[in-house]
Amino acid sequence: MDTQIPTQQTFREGSVSQRIIEPSQVYDPLLVLLKVKLRLDDWWVIIGWGILILGLLLTIAAILPLARWNGR
Repeated sequence: MDTQIPTQQTFREGSVSQRIIEPSQVYDPLLVLLKVKLRLDDWWVIIGWGILILGLLLTIAAILPLARWNGR
């Protein structure tokens, strides 16, 4: 039985060296928008997320009693 050893895939050096990844391609698009495009500080981003989460929690807290009242 003659088995062949698989050959390792070789990379062309030209194709690898042309792939330059910018930091904005790696990060979250929303974070890039808030920090880079709008130039907001970290605290504004943290406060914005806090307000968004608080709004969602208050909305859920307002909807749950209505769903229980209608369902009895």
